[in-house]
Amino acid sequence: MLAAWGDSTDEEDRSEEEEEGAVALMARSETDFDEGSSDSLIRLKNKVSGLNKHKLKEFLLVLIDECDALHTENCDLRDECDELKKGGLRSRA
Repeated sequence: MLAAWGDSTDEEDRSEEEEEGAVALMARSETDFDEGSSDSLIRLKNKVSGLNKHKLKEFLLVLIDECDALHTENCDLRDECDELKKGGLRSRA
């Protein structure tokens, strides 16, 4: 079914209602804003920042461990390669 000019679909109605709701929420938030909510926002921001720093620190420690393990494996493989090269040269001689 085609909508005539000026008709709106259910989806358009819902998006308009959501937009109106968001505008009303922003207006209400601005009028309700006071020192108490400012402090709570700062505490929330600090908490989120702390969580992000904690998560990044965990990732950094995992990355350091992985790099150390790869370095150790690389050294072991290099040593094994050197031994195989020496063994190959002895068998040819």
